[in-house]
Amino acid sequence: IVGPVAAALPMEGPGKNLLHAIAHHRPDAPGYRLGIYPYIRNDLLTPEFQRAAAAAWRDEPAGGAPSPPPADLVSRLQAIDTAAYLPDDILGKVDRASMAHSLEVRAPLLDYPLVEFMARVPITFKIRGGATKYLLRQWGRSVLPESVFTKKKQGFAVPKSAWFQRELRGVARERLLDPRALARGIVRPDRVAAVLRAHESGARDYSDWIWCLLVLEEWHRTFLDPETRRV
Repeated sequence: IVGPVAAALPMEGPGKNLLHAIAHHRPDAPGYRLGIYPYIRNDLLTPEFQRAAAAAWRDEPAGGAPSPPPADLVSRLQAIDTAAYLPDDILGKVDRASMAHSLEVRAPLLDYPLVEFMARVPITFKIRGGATKYLLRQWGRSVLPESVFTKKKQGFAVPKSAWFQRELRGVARERLLDPRALARGIVRPDRVAAVLRAHESGARDYSDWIWCLLVLEEWHRTFLDPETRRV
């Protein structure tokens, strides 16, 4: 029931992504493999491209990571992060960015004895009463001020959402709606335009998808297109 309801909602309809996730979640899956606003994929990409790339979207751990043993969902997600997301994404990017500026970055909470210990800790010591990192927070309160535990999480992401509404708005439209880009047969022109309009108006934050499409288009221009290739 939930799947058809999610599909019937307009692309920027409230709750569409949550309903899609509920409809496609499998309790026995090693982790969520839905991606960023996954329902857009069905609307945005052409049927021909989706068929050609279907093998890359199977519900398997990313990066060839082995499936973790059956456990609670949080532990399965942590296993996926440890085997794939951390080494293949976060840590690799941090290492390249820091080394480019002669900085040494350390991740003390990823010291392997600590990781092995936390892998054996019951889930009730990881999440309790809606609070994450429960064991760490309880220990930290003995040595750190309370403001540390109430501060909102702050990452290192670039402000691409604002960029695609302002400074890079024209660049995104010029690249993604260019006839050469649309002729590749990867995306549906009307859906690309709808994604850009929804993001520019503030109806939805589609900056992740816009960023991915821009990177893909720049890759084509750099490596494949005879008139612009630089490698």
